[in-house]
Amino acid sequence: IDANPDYRVDAEQRLDRFIVHDLNDAASGNLVRHIGTFDCIIAADVLEHLVDPLSTLDWLLTVLRPGGFVVVSLPNVRYLGVVLSVFLRGSWPREEVGLFDATHLRWFTQADMTNMLSDAGLEVELVHQLFRLKTSMTKHDHLARYLGPLREFFSYQNLARARKM
Repeated sequence: IDANPDYRVDAEQRLDRFIVHDLNDAASGNLVRHIGTFDCIIAADVLEHLVDPLSTLDWLLTVLRPGGFVVVSLPNVRYLGVVLSVFLRGSWPREEVGLFDATHLRWFTQADMTNMLSDAGLEVELVHQLFRLKTSMTKHDHLARYLGPLREFFSYQNLARARKM
C-alpha cells in the first residue's frame, strides 16, 4: 500500500498486488475488505510521514493475523546530525530525502518507536540500529556500536520487530 501511484509499475513486478491508497485515510472506506490479512506488515520509512501514526498502526493491526509481525524502520531524531543542524547551526534543515526529508510529519527516538509499538498492543521482540559516525557514510561506521551510552547519538535509523499476540 502506498499513496504514490508512480511506484506501481516497479512494485507490481515484485509483489502479488500493489494498492494505491493514502494511509492517512487508512481507516476510511472498506479497504480492509479488499486487502485480506497478512503474516507480516513492513512499515519501512512510512510512519514518520503520517499525521497519526499510532492510529494508522492500530488500523494495520486489524489486517495482521495473531502471531504476525510488524517491522518498522524510522529515522532517529537523536542522531548527532540533528544536534549539529539544529543546535549548532540554529535551523531545522529540509531535504528531499533522509532524516530531514521535507515530507516528515513526525520524529521518533528509539524510545518513541518502542513505546508506539507497545501502545498499539504489540510485543517488541527486537530493536536494531544503523550507525554513522559522521553525517556521511564512512567505512568505520560499525565502530559506533561500541560507544556505550553514546551509541544512540550515532544511530541514524532505528528498526524494530514486534509481534501481535
